[in-house]
Amino acid sequence: MPSMQWTEEQLPAIHSFAKKLLVQAFAGTGKTTTLVGYATHNSSVKMLYLCYNKAVEIAAKNRFPRNVTCKT
Repeated sequence: MPSMQWTEEQLPAIHSFAKKLLVQAFAGTGKTTTLVGYATHNSSVKMLYLCYNKAVEIAAKNRFPRNVTCKT
């Protein structure tokens, strides 16, 4: 993943070591990008990303690091 310029709102989520993380925001505001940053920052932790359809699952598999399992 290329180096990102994270916002002050994204940084606490990305640097969190919480076992559960809730990211709430409007559509198109960077939730998935924030979660990719979180997964990259916590690369030793296995994670599950749930998708609402197969097309989103395929796109997510190409976007998230290897420690994230993407499923519908």
